[in-house]
Amino acid sequence: QVQELFPDPEHRDRLAEAALDALVALHTVDPEAIGLGDLGRKEAYLDRQLKRWRTQWEKSKTRELPEMEQAYELLLAAKPAQLYTGIVHGDFRLGNMLSRDDGTVAAVLDWELCTLGDTLADLGYLLNHWSQPDDTEGILRPTGAGGFPSRAELMSRYAERTGHEVDQVDYYRSFQIWRLAAIVEGVASRYRKGVMGAPS
Repeated sequence: QVQELFPDPEHRDRLAEAALDALVALHTVDPEAIGLGDLGRKEAYLDRQLKRWRTQWEKSKTRELPEMEQAYELLLAAKPAQLYTGIVHGDFRLGNMLSRDDGTVAAVLDWELCTLGDTLADLGYLLNHWSQPDDTEGILRPTGAGGFPSRAELMSRYAERTGHEVDQVDYYRSFQIWRLAAIVEGVASRYRKGVMGAPS
């Protein structure tokens, strides 16, 4: 589909740049300056998230899966210090953006998970949803069609524009995979209980 929407590789690169610009703008704005200083607690983001999604997992799990608890313990033990605090979108990816024909971003959608906290969590999430043409495992995202910068290039550009160190981003990528597993399990649980609406 991305080939049909953006047949010109130049537009794909522009879309990547526009998405990154939006993320950088979000992570470098002062929440207090735009009236969002009370959006949520600023400190201990990872502690809060690990507790929240572990509780969510326990409440919604449809089977025993020791790997989820093992992953939780590893994430807790390896938790890095929160170096950067700002607005965290919580679901920042191309699928939650409206784009124009020329590849510029018109809007970022799905703000229900937005809070204040560790902005590197958004970078880890975006990288997890950023496929490369040479990927052989996992879900192939639109960026896997080619014409987009690599994950390494995207991360490097983010670091340059924000001035943030990104050497611990693999932790945030791991955290986001674990978190997504808890979210998906909750969806599966609601589906099995028949509370997801229409069968489709």
